[in-house]
Amino acid sequence: PTTTTTTTTTTIMPSRSSKEKEHNPPPPTNPITSLVNATITNVVQQLEQQTHTNTAAVQKLTTVEEEEPPPPSKWTRYEGVVIATKIHGPQDAGLTRQMICLLTEAYNQHVKYDILIFSTLPWKDHHVALVQAYAGDAQVRVIADPYTLEERVANMTEFERNMLYQRCHVKPHE
Repeated sequence: PTTTTTTTTTTIMPSRSSKEKEHNPPPPTNPITSLVNATITNVVQQLEQQTHTNTAAVQKLTTVEEEEPPPPSKWTRYEGVVIATKIHGPQDAGLTRQMICLLTEAYNQHVKYDILIFSTLPWKDHHVALVQAYAGDAQVRVIADPYTLEERVANMTEFERNMLYQRCHVKPHE
């Protein structure tokens, strides 16, 4: 946008005809009139400077807004995939809700995988509803699993445990 600023300086003096100006010298300047004129000139200069600064800022913002946004990320959704986690019980609902919220905002809002929560202790429906509220379009299911993670690993065969440790890059007893 182009901004045009016109500067007008007003002198507060009685009007005189051209003949009066030729025969009579101007009256001495009133100090109040001089102060008013100087103030008006100063304000006009400040407004011109602000207009110039604001115009430059608007041009800079306009330039930023006109840039092309980055192309949207491509997310691939695979069939048969769920997100699963294991927690101890409903007393962890607050932390689970926070985790689901972060996971959904960062990733799952794009692919909408269902979420399975394995819990050692059973959950009531209102706890599940609290977590579901943060999962977006994904379905949240809580499945009672009375075994702790340590008990699950202990019940595996040696071959299964070794495969798990290898897959998770964990050494036994870590």
